[in-house]
Amino acid sequence: MRPQTDMEIKILKDNSLRFRSLDNESGLTMVMVLLFLVMLAALAPIAVQKTVLDTKMTANFKTDKQLFFIADAGVQDAMNAIFTTNSNDLDDELTTNSGVIRNNIAFGGGNYTVTVTDNNDGDGNLNDDTDNVVYLTSVGTRNGETKTVRMLLRATLDTWLSPGAVISDGTLMISGNPDLVGTEGSVHANINLEISGSPTISKDATASGSLSISGSPSISGVQDAGVANLTVPTAVPLDYKMDADFILDATGKVYSTSTDPPTLIDGDGSWNGWDYVGSGRWVVSGSTAPPDGMYYVDGDVNISGNPGTTANPWATSIVTEGHIEISGNPAFSNYKDPNAAEGIQNLLFVAGTDLKINGNPGQTYEGVMYAGEQASFAGNPDVNGVLMIQNNASSDGLVSENNISGNPTITYNGSLSTPFATGGMELTTLAWQEM
Repeated sequence: MRPQTDMEIKILKDNSLRFRSLDNESGLTMVMVLLFLVMLAALAPIAVQKTVLDTKMTANFKTDKQLFFIADAGVQDAMNAIFTTNSNDLDDELTTNSGVIRNNIAFGGGNYTVTVTDNNDGDGNLNDDTDNVVYLTSVGTRNGETKTVRMLLRATLDTWLSPGAVISDGTLMISGNPDLVGTEGSVHANINLEISGSPTISKDATASGSLSISGSPSISGVQDAGVANLTVPTAVPLDYKMDADFILDATGKVYSTSTDPPTLIDGDGSWNGWDYVGSGRWVVSGSTAPPDGMYYVDGDVNISGNPGTTANPWATSIVTEGHIEISGNPAFSNYKDPNAAEGIQNLLFVAGTDLKINGNPGQTYEGVMYAGEQASFAGNPDVNGVLMIQNNASSDGLVSENNISGNPTITYNGSLSTPFATGGMELTTLAWQEM
């Protein structure tokens, strides 16, 4: 056997050292792998917990968004309901069903309920809206969880301005010596207009049907037949019940609206110049002027006495479900509640059925006069305002045909606002809150 050289011995030693070094490195690697696995095992529950938390957060976010969309859909639905109602104000929404305008409506796998409440408009009555601003509160519910959205909403109502001193949705007859004067002193009938005698009309005399003129009238403007109909709005007396200061019901009771609900102040059918004579009819037949204020009457009104004086007129506005008949020599002035909207202040007489005015009043009437059915003007009343006749089918029988006769004067200079909505409405969001 050949002895190993020094070079071979050196190579063998180097290889032995290398092998021992590799053995040491393999052991260290094993230790590091084991330590890494231990760390992974320790971190695994934290990772699982974080994953579960993220999943829950994602689910909660999804649920919250679903609830928000349900609640927001309620607000949009309520706004559409208000827009299409075309009410003269927002009082009906506040009082009907305690303000619940949408109740438990199914949507998006849940449901919503929307409530209308009055803002603080300074009148002290949360059932009487005086500024057309209300809160809409929508609560969305899904799987036992809820989300609330609240909106402060303003409704701007388009109101009707009469285009003339007298406008009728039916045939109208003018005879005698009436004066229809002023810068907008015109007359229009959506069916036929018949003029005779010696009336004075300072502007136009027009009809959508036929126009018949005889006698010696003085007409300063256009005289034309077959023209387009003019809109005569429909007034709903009940809309103004809560605007009234006093309510006279169909059983002889008198209520004051100074409290909510209204307070019974008389129940025997005789109160401060008013007398209940049965069948829903209230009369003023003496010279005692009832208290000033706006009256809502669930029936008919007949005023035949002489309430008020020229020096101290009876300040009143009267809204009835039935007819209004005025004769004698009353001295009226238009009652204007400073807390009411301008259109409400301008109301003088609103009759759900017929309006009949005669006699020789001692004071100029001022304001808006409305007949849901037919109207008759005679005698010598002097009016600063407008007369509008809806001409619904007769149910009352007090007035058989629309007519202006005698020597009345109706002066109209335009721009007399009314509370009668014409169907237009603009809704404006003033504030919005997710609760």
